[in-house]
Amino acid sequence: MGALAHLLATHFERHPPPAWRATREAPLLDGPIAQRLAFDPRVDVLLEGPRGRKVAVEFEVSRADPVANQVKFLLARDQGSLRPDDLIVSMVSSHVA
Repeated sequence: MGALAHLLATHFERHPPPAWRATREAPLLDGPIAQRLAFDPRVDVLLEGPRGRKVAVEFEVSRADPVANQVKFLLARDQGSLRPDDLIVSMVSSHVA
């Protein structure tokens, strides 16, 4: 994670929205699913709110393939680690090629 993404993720973790919890570099797949698939994708910040609602936040400041984030999210939904009403927020810098 780049310096700006790290700064933003740290801020979310220290100051989550009221009644929400924020975790940096949180796994998107449940442990057994990640083990079975041999794939352990992480999200920059995972916000977990009331009634189990989740919002996955991705910061792309310098990577060249921001589409990979949506693939991780869709896989997590398909495997049941995320609910249909959970969200992904993907922020992409104009510096991404």
